[in-house]
Amino acid sequence: MSIQENLLMGACTSNDKGQIQADIDRWFEVFPRLKERAAQGITILLVEQNAKLALQAAHRGYVMELGLITMEGQAQQMLDDPRVKAAYLGE
Repeated sequence: MSIQENLLMGACTSNDKGQIQADIDRWFEVFPRLKERAAQGITILLVEQNAKLALQAAHRGYVMELGLITMEGQAQQMLDDPRVKAAYLGE
């Protein structure tokens, strides 16, 4: 399924089309690359607390704190980032 189809699937319990579109627009604001690729079907969003494992499997990484993205970048660069190591990798 495309990114757009996956987002719509997440709204399957709602009949409020206006709210559904508002929610989709909000996620496109949070993750602008998703909007660029809305019609593609080969995207995986991995939400994982094991930061090392997730970054080893990913191309890009995002750190969210209290619902806000506080860091983002190429996964390998994030694995090497001293801030990420200290805060999330226990190094």
